Amino acid sequence: MKKIAFTVIGPDRPGIIAELSEIISAKGGNWLVSHMANLAGQFAGIVEIEVKDNQFNALHEALKADVASDITIVITDSASEPDCSSRTVGFEIVGKDHVGIVHDITARVASCGGSIEVMETELFSASMSGEEMFKAELHIRLPENVSVADMETALEKVSQDLMMDLLFEK
Repeated sequence: MKKIAFTVIGPDRPGIIAELSEIISAKGGNWLVSHMANLAGQFAGIVEIEVKDNQFNALHEALKADVASDITIVITDSASEPDCSSRTVGFEIVGKDHVGIVHDITARVASCGGSIEVMETELFSASMSGEEMFKAELHIRLPENVSVADMETALEKVSQDLMMDLLFEK
C-alpha cells in the first residue's frame, strides 16, 4: 500500500468533497486524514489517502483528469510518517491582533527546532471591548534534543513579549 498526500484548492461550491471521494473510492483508495476549510470563498484542503501500489498511477491520473477544471490538485507520490522518537506539545495563544503575530509565534517555534504539525488560527471580536483578537492553536513536533519544558519556556517568553495568554495542553 502507498500513502499519498494531496492538496486541493478552488472556488467553493457544493460537492467538491463528494467528487474527490468518488474518484478515490472508484480507484480503490482509502481516505485516511484530511483538513479542509472555506477561506475567503475558496475551498482549500489537504488529504492523505492510501491506495494499492498498482493503483497509484490510475488514481493520480483520475484526480488530475476527472476533477472540475476550476479545482487545482497537487499530488505527492509518497507520504512519510513522523519520527516516532519525537513528541508533540499542543498550545493555544490568544491576544490582541497585530501585523506579524503569526511570524512572531512560528519563528520562536522554529528557533527551538520545533515543527508545526497543526496550526489553526482565527480572528474574533472581544466580548466586552469589541477589539479584534487573534487565537492560534498549534501542535508542535519536538526533536529529541528539545524538551517540552524548553519549548514551554520559549513560548512563554513570546507570549509575554506579545502580551498574549498562553495555555498548554496537558
